[in-house]
Parts: sequence; structure tokens; C-alpha cells
Amino acid sequence: MLYRLKIGGDDNCQYKNRWLDTWNHRMHREAGRIAVRETCSRPSLKSLWERFLYLFNPPNNENGNLHISQIAGSRCVSMSVGSACLEFELDSMNTLGKVPFDDELVEGGPLIFHAEPHVDKTTGEWVTCAIQLRISPEDMGLKPEYVVFSVMPDTSRTPGAPVRRRLIRRISTEYPSPVHTIALTEKYIVMIQIPYPLNWDGMLNAEARWLMDGVYEGNLNDYNTWQPERPTTIRIINRVTGEETQVFETDPRALRKGTHPDTTCGGSVMAMAPCGDAWPFEQRGVDFGVHMVPQHVGALSVNLGQLEKWRRWPRLATPELARAAPQAVLSILHAMQRARVPVNSFHRSAAIAGLARGQLWQEALAVADGALDVVTGNAALGACEKASLWPTALALLDELVLLNHVDVISYNTCISACAKNSEWSWAQVLLDRMPTNKLAPDRVTFNSAMLAFARAQRWQASLHLFEELPRQRLAADEFSVTAAIHACEAAGAWQLALAILQETSAPTQQNWNAAISACEKGRQWQRAIDLLLRFPAAGLRRDVISYNAAISGCAGAGQWPAALDLLSLMCQDGCERDVVSFSAAISACEDRGQWQLGLLLLSWMQSIDIRPNEVSCGAAISACRAEGQWQIALGLLFDMSQLGLHPNRVSCNAAMAVCESAGEWQWSLWLLSLLGAPGDNGMKPSEQSFGAVISACAAGSEWQRALLLFESLQDLSPDVDRIAWSAAVTACEKGAQWQLAVHFLSSMVHQDISPDVIVCNAVLSSCEKASYWTLALHVLRVMPDFELTPNDISFNAALHACYKGQNIHGQTFAEEREIGLGVEESRGRGPEDATQMLSQSYGCNAFFFFHIINAFEEKGGSSDEDEIVNLDVVCYNEPPVGFPLRQARSGDVEDWRGGGGEVRRFAMNIRTGECTCTGWPDNCFDEPKINPKVDGVRHRYSWGVIDDNGMLRLTKQDHDTHAVMKWEGQDVTRELPWQPVFVPEPYSNEEDAGAVLSFVRDQPTGDSFCVVLNAKTMEEQARIHFPAGHHVPLHGHGAFFSGNV
Repeated sequence: MLYRLKIGGDDNCQYKNRWLDTWNHRMHREAGRIAVRETCSRPSLKSLWERFLYLFNPPNNENGNLHISQIAGSRCVSMSVGSACLEFELDSMNTLGKVPFDDELVEGGPLIFHAEPHVDKTTGEWVTCAIQLRISPEDMGLKPEYVVFSVMPDTSRTPGAPVRRRLIRRISTEYPSPVHTIALTEKYIVMIQIPYPLNWDGMLNAEARWLMDGVYEGNLNDYNTWQPERPTTIRIINRVTGEETQVFETDPRALRKGTHPDTTCGGSVMAMAPCGDAWPFEQRGVDFGVHMVPQHVGALSVNLGQLEKWRRWPRLATPELARAAPQAVLSILHAMQRARVPVNSFHRSAAIAGLARGQLWQEALAVADGALDVVTGNAALGACEKASLWPTALALLDELVLLNHVDVISYNTCISACAKNSEWSWAQVLLDRMPTNKLAPDRVTFNSAMLAFARAQRWQASLHLFEELPRQRLAADEFSVTAAIHACEAAGAWQLALAILQETSAPTQQNWNAAISACEKGRQWQRAIDLLLRFPAAGLRRDVISYNAAISGCAGAGQWPAALDLLSLMCQDGCERDVVSFSAAISACEDRGQWQLGLLLLSWMQSIDIRPNEVSCGAAISACRAEGQWQIALGLLFDMSQLGLHPNRVSCNAAMAVCESAGEWQWSLWLLSLLGAPGDNGMKPSEQSFGAVISACAAGSEWQRALLLFESLQDLSPDVDRIAWSAAVTACEKGAQWQLAVHFLSSMVHQDISPDVIVCNAVLSSCEKASYWTLALHVLRVMPDFELTPNDISFNAALHACYKGQNIHGQTFAEEREIGLGVEESRGRGPEDATQMLSQSYGCNAFFFFHIINAFEEKGGSSDEDEIVNLDVVCYNEPPVGFPLRQARSGDVEDWRGGGGEVRRFAMNIRTGECTCTGWPDNCFDEPKINPKVDGVRHRYSWGVIDDNGMLRLTKQDHDTHAVMKWEGQDVTRELPWQPVFVPEPYSNEEDAGAVLSFVRDQPTGDSFCVVLNAKTMEEQARIHFPAGHHVPLHGHGAFFSGNV
């Protein structure tokens, strides 16, 4: 809704409001409730089926409830986080529709999360930025970009006329975050990117809660997630050229030095997951609202005499339906209906089971339709479970709950269906909903839920359910114990697995095998063998699964003698060895360089008619690496075809690694081309493939080839692992390319890839070769931040760099600006430009913000001639949960303490890249406004609200002296103000000459009024009261437009 307050010169005030006339609003009004999906609301629908259908209707963001501004000096627009910019007429308040944009930005997809627009006070240019989720055919997905654009003042002032936007800058980003406000100076646009990216999991959780319960509680924190390990980035963009003049980032290393609360929490977590291309009912054309239509399928296997018996004794029909062929079941049911044989729940249940046996899922569900009770419903749920139609099962369960025809078996079947499809979140939801239906979970319930959690690798939840069994007075069975041990296996918690096994009164072979596997995953090969040897004492017989798990444990620890002993023991035990047994034993020879034994095992398994597979051959090839037996490795690779095997990516990677260790970079390149060649192998090179070849080229002094390969790898996969990065850095060191080495190191940090000592030593060595001692000392100093301990190589490289750079004593360079680890391009620059090659970092943790107060340029720096951009921002250490918006809507602010932010000024030197940050702590300030006459130039005052012992107070902030002046006439016990609007005095040059307006709510009565304050003294001048009982929301942003209306 738009609210307009017109204040005339004769003390006459006029108030008017009107809904924005949008398609959304019309739908809501016609239905008398929320009727369509929007960004933060969902329709009120009682049926899960109706809610599910709405999931396929995209949210209509034709709304404008956040920012109001004017394009071309007179065309009024209202905007929100959605994609729509709505134009309205100021006098009549009529909605004119969406702004008709006509430019290249329309083709890139919708723009979302518009920042509050800025209008240049001199030129009238209208500037803002938004996020555009462009479709990238190359990446087969969305490619988020920030789009900074403007509307020039010469745009037509005719309402509804096409508007052409001027693209200023596109900025690609991996984690798009909302930008609420920007700043405008004479030459620059200042934009802040916070580490608060879109949270797809949160969106799906909110969606899932609405789908299951009909209650939607989506808010800001559901749609985004706070990631303080990423930096907050300040971008300085040239308004004319669109170039990013400077990029400043908070130093992510500051975060590593502190501790942070765990983001995990207990309780149920719900996630909405896709269920295939279509809802199963749509796939089969079944609707619960349509009664069963008899179909004559298959031969009728009953006669009139049987039908007459069934009419007298209906129970005789049940076994016949159970035995009938699936194609004949519907014919029998149809015959029973025509012969007036009473069809009961047991008949329907047997028919559903028969149809499910023949995979006639649509027909099975149609039989249940219209006659749902506990027996029939459970049979239909069982059919869904067998067909893996878990969404259908959930919808059917919802119908059964509404009919009060549900029992424990119903829930167990649905949980089992979810478990088969790894839908652990729905299993948790169903488990939590059982008490609301006065049902107690039984052992089958817990076992099915444990299976769901185990398959999703949610081992904590699985173990929690196992521990809950005795509290529910339920005894664990074989399945329960095995599931719990498998959960321990996934977590590497071998101690807990052994404890569970020891506490089990009668452990089975399956339990023991799971415990051995847990020890294998936990690299406890001795304990795995000990368990294997204790089988006879427990009255159990060892099988091939037992031995294979123990041999795999030996392989992980490189214990080839123990692996060979177990192979021999298998023969003595009469246990048939398989390809997994030999492959694990060959892998045990791999780490110790026992390539001869690997070849012997490969021959042995063929002599006893066990055919090697790709894993066996790959392990034998890898065993050749330690001694550089590249000829043997290539021979094994080529001989795979004689065994009827095709070399795959794993075996080729193993051969490339052997060639790398032997310095045969040409063969590594050839193998890489073999992987990328078209053909029937269907193989593509992996990051490991590129990493091995890059390392081989680097070792062979072919650093140019290595970097070209690394560039190809980045084009192939945006998420390059540490091995490939390490190989690239080493190649730079070999080629004396210190700039690229530092650049790669900084890129690793910003992509959350922790470097190792080898990488840091390679960078130190490259800096030493270039005699660049400052960077060498800096890298040495930050190594502990990466939890790395410098070794002799590290210190020697740094000392040699200091010696070559004539810094004989190796002093630190505290007097120089720290060079942060950033992502700016560094290629082709020399040591004298090193301070400009990286994104500049400054000593500040990542911060959250809503509002920029102002930005301005001035001269400064050591020579007083450097260009300094000053930025005043209201900063938070983390997102304020709910801010005061939720409390302000309800009038409850008693629990809001310290809700405001801290005003900070960032002074950024454009030439040197230096940034200083000064704070104004403990002022709890936000919702700032300044005199628009000083927008973009140096200011002194701002007006906004502060938290004063739990109440919002209107204040005037002096940014030079840090003095705070409050509206003293406010009754803090009942009057709640919100963001002010500054109205400047027309012909005055004094910054605080004017009036401050704010909507205020009287808490006890709910009535609203507008207070008018003298901006200089904060004394109350007038109150404009709205009609009694008239509600004016406090949240949102207003604007002052001068002139006649």
C-alpha cells in the first residue's frame, strides 16, 4: 500500500492511501485471503495436494513494497526485492503498471533484490543495482551477476513511456547477496557485497514446512545464510567508464584466529527435494477425486458358482484375489461388483497387493480411491513404497490422517518409502508427527528412520534413534544394531561401533562385518584383523565380506604383509576369494612401492580364474609409482585390452602419476589426450588427471605448458582441488613466475582451499628468486593462520629473499602496507607494482549491513594529494535476527536489546589501496537519513533511530563530535517512531536546516501520527494525527517530493 502525506503552506494537511493495483493484489482481494505465491508468503490451503500443485507455480513478484523514488524527475516508481518496478501517478495514486523497460538488460533475465535507488542531486541520473540470475548454456545453470545501471535524466517524463537503462557494470559472483543500499559520489558508485548468499536449503525448508503444515514462516534468514568466513567486499566503480577502480575486502584471516559458534542445531530439519520430472499422480493420470472405473484386463478366472459362494461368504474371495494374476485382478473385482458381492477392505487390500506385484501402480491406487480405511490405505501405501513413489505415499498419508484412518503401520510404510529414496528429512518429519496422531513409534519405525539417516550419511541422527530405543522400552534387533554400526562407519567412529557390538547380547555375522568395516574406515587395521580372528569364538563363520573389509583396512595403512596373510587365511578357511579381495591386496602394495608383488598378485588371481577388473589393474599400475617404473605401468595399461577391459579414468590417472614421478611429461600429455579423445570410452579428464600432468610438466621445466593446462582445467571445472592448485604454484616457482605464484595462492584462500606447506614453500622460493623479500616475509608470517608450521625450507627461502633484497637482518615490514590475499589479476606486473596486484584487505572482520549513510571524496594520504573515498556505513557483526521489523509490526519491542548497528567510516585510498576503518561503538543506530543536499559530499549530520533501553528513539547524530541529540518530547513508554524523512529548507546552506518527519505509533491504542521535528534542535514542531484506529505500518522507506500535487 502507498501512503501519501501532503503538507501545504497554510497548515493544511492531506492524507491519502491506496493499494498498488497489481495482479497479486487482485487475486488476494477476490479470494479474501493470500491466494498466490509471493516472495515471502504462500496461500492458505488446507489440502497437501493443493499446496503441492502450487509449488509448480512460480512466485509472482509483482509487488513494490520497499523503495519509492522518481525517474526523470517526476515519474514515481515503487520497488521491492522482486523483479517488478511499478509506476504510479502521484496525484491520484493510481497504479500505471510495470515500468516498460526497453534495453538489453531485459534479455538477461529478471532483476531481483534492487538496491534503494540514488538520484544524482546535480544531473538527475537515477542509479541502482540488482542481481540478475542469467541462464548460462555453457554451465547448464544460472550464472548470478550484479548489474549496476542507471536511467538518464533525459528519459521521457510521459507516464508509461518506455524507459531505457544504461548498463554501467556487470560483476560476476559465486555467492550473490542482497544489496539494500548503495552510495553515490561525484565520480564513483560504492557498492558493498556482504557474505550473505542465497540460502537454497533455507528456502526449501520454509517451503517444506508450508507444504506439510500449511504454515509459511519464510523470512530474511530463511532465504540467505551468513558466511563470515567469506570477506565483505567494497567495490568502487567509476560512474562513467564502469571500471572497478578499487576492490577492498575484509581480511578473512582475522576470522581464523577466533572461534565461532557451531551453526548446527538439534531438532527436526526439513528439506524439500524434487521427486522426478512430475508428480507421480500426473505421470499415471490418477486423481483421488475420481472413483475406480472397472477395466476388463486379462482372462476372468472366476465363474458364477464362485461368485455366488463369495456373495454368501465374502471372505472366500480374499485368497483368490491374492493368488490371481495381476492383469486379472481388476476383472475379478468388476465381476464381484456386478454379482453384488460385498467388496470389503480385505478384498481391496489383496487386490492392491496383486496389482503392485505386477507394477500396475496406477490401477492399485485407483482401487484404494473412494474407500480409504486403515487396511486399504496401508495396502496402497505399501504399493507406493514398493514403487518408490514416496511423494504419492506422503499425499496419501495426509488424506488418511484427515480421515482418521491411520496407524503405526501407515507411518512405518511411509518412512520406509522415504528411506529407500534417501529422503531423510521427510522421515524425520513423519517421526515427529506421530505423537500428534497419538501414535507411538515401534521398533520398525526406528529401524526405517535409522536406514533413512544412514543412507543420507546423517550418522548423528541415526545413532540418536538407536539410543532412543531403550528409552522407548524397545529392544534393538539385528537390523537396529547393523544400522547403528554402519552409521558409526560413515562417521569414522570405530570406537563407538565396537562399543555397540560389545553391548549387543547376540551379535550376528552382519553386525561383526559392519564393525570390521567401521575399523577399516577409521584406519584401525589391527583392530579389524582382531575382530576377524575372533569370529570362531563368537560362534560365527567368516565370509568373503569379512575378509574383504579387513584386507581393505590393511590396504589403507599400506600393510601389504598382513594383507597377504589374510589372503592365505581365506584359502585355509575355505572362503572363496573374489576380485575385491585381490584388488584390496594389490592396493596394499601400492603405497610401499611393492610393484613386483602387485604384478604377482595380478597373475595369481588370473591363475585361479578370477578375472581382474579396472580397480585391480589401476592398483597394480599405482604400485609402480614409488620406483618410477613407468614402462611397466604403461605396459599394464596397454595390456588391459587383452583382459577384455577398457582403460578408464582411474587407470589412466594412475599411469599419469607414475609418469609424473619418473619425469616423463610427454607420456603424461599423451595419456591426457587419450582421456579427452572422442570414442566409446566415454571418459573425460578429471582434476586429478590435470594435476598429475601439470606436476609432470613443472618437473620437466615446461611451466608454460603446465599453466596452459591449469587454465584448461579451470575452464573445465570451476571448483579446482588443492592438488591441481599446488601443481600450478609449483610450476610458477619452476618458471620464476613469482607474480602468478602469489596470485594462485591468494585465489586458493578466497576459494576456501587451504594451502599446504609445499604450496607456501613454492611461493617463498619464487619470491626468493625475484629478491622480493617483503612478500616472502608476509607469506611466512601468515602460514600459522592456515594452521601450517614453517619448516627449514620455508625459513631458508625467506632468509635468502631478505639477503638478496638487501634486507640483511630480515626485519618485518610493519611500516609498509600489508598485502592481503585477494583475487585481482597480477600477470605481467613487476615487483614495483606488487602493492596493486591484489584486492586490498583491511583489518576488519566480515560485517553485515542494511544502510549506507553517505559516501564522499576528498584529498588525503601521505602527500595530501591522494584521492580518498570515505564511506559511512551502519555495520553489524552478524545479521540481526528479524531486526526490529517483526517487533515493530506487532508493537512488541521489549525483547529488542542492542538491535541497532555501529556506525563505521571506511577511508579508502584509491591510489595506494590503503583502507582505514574507524568505529563509533555502542550507539545502536540505524535507519539513517541525511540532508539530500549533502548526498555524495562531506556531511556532518545524520538522522535515524537508536535503541535506548529497548525503545526506539529519534536522534540526530554528529559524525564529527559523536554527539547525539534526541527527540526529548517523545513519550518513550508508548510512542514508537520509525525511519525519518528529511525535508531540507529550500534556500539555506546549513546542513541541519530543515524538518524531520517520522511516522509514530501509539502503542497502547495502535493509533498513528506523523511528528514534525526541527532538524537543528530536534524540538517538536507539530503532530499530524491519522484517523483513530487507522493502522500505518512502521517498516518501509519513504521519500520527500517537493512541488505541487
